[in-house]
Amino acid sequence: MAHDTSQIKAIKAPVNGSSLIVAPPGYGKTYVMTLRIEHLLNTGALKPPKRLLGLTFTNAAAAEMKERVSQNIPHRKLEIIDLSTIHSFCYQVLCAYGSYISISQEFAIISENEAKKILIDIASDNNMDFISNYDENHKRYQKWSLERLLKRNVAYIDSNYNSKFERIYQQYMEHCLEQNKFDFDHILIFTHKLFVHSPEVLEIYRSTYSHVPFCATMDETTSLISLMKK
Repeated sequence: MAHDTSQIKAIKAPVNGSSLIVAPPGYGKTYVMTLRIEHLLNTGALKPPKRLLGLTFTNAAAAEMKERVSQNIPHRKLEIIDLSTIHSFCYQVLCAYGSYISISQEFAIISENEAKKILIDIASDNNMDFISNYDENHKRYQKWSLERLLKRNVAYIDSNYNSKFERIYQQYMEHCLEQNKFDFDHILIFTHKLFVHSPEVLEIYRSTYSHVPFCATMDETTSLISLMKK
């Protein structure tokens, strides 16, 4: 596979920091990320005891990345490379250090369908129909939660339902905390909260990983960048 200019630039980017590879689906992100890891190894930028943490958003991309890396990198060097989805990484972080922000190590993850059902029930209790008016009300809530929670855009307001959405979210979180169950978005949110409130935990990972290539589409990356900047 031939490399275009942008791919070569990403592969050979300066080695003194983390790399964020952003492109639409099908543009060779995983391929570039594999070659980037090889480049870090070949130049001596990555060597024990430091490790590399490669992150993607989807299980499929993580599996593809692992397969390509295992084919192109000597087995002895694979021992210093950790590859996973960002949700899996954050889950492991919270399992290890969640108690620092009062999250039990025995927490469970709520599926998308389960989270939706909880929201529908809570919305119904607040006289808001998320069933017959699903396309309108639930999508507006999803937009509100994306802006307010992941993008952390506190200025965003839904003109019709802002106060009601705030109440629904508050009750949703009370339910999740009581049940010790969290959705995938909050796995990211709580990991960010942990790193902010417990910098000594963040330092553990910073001292472990010298490079963190992160592979994602533009849509996947926008909210995560907004979250991590705060």
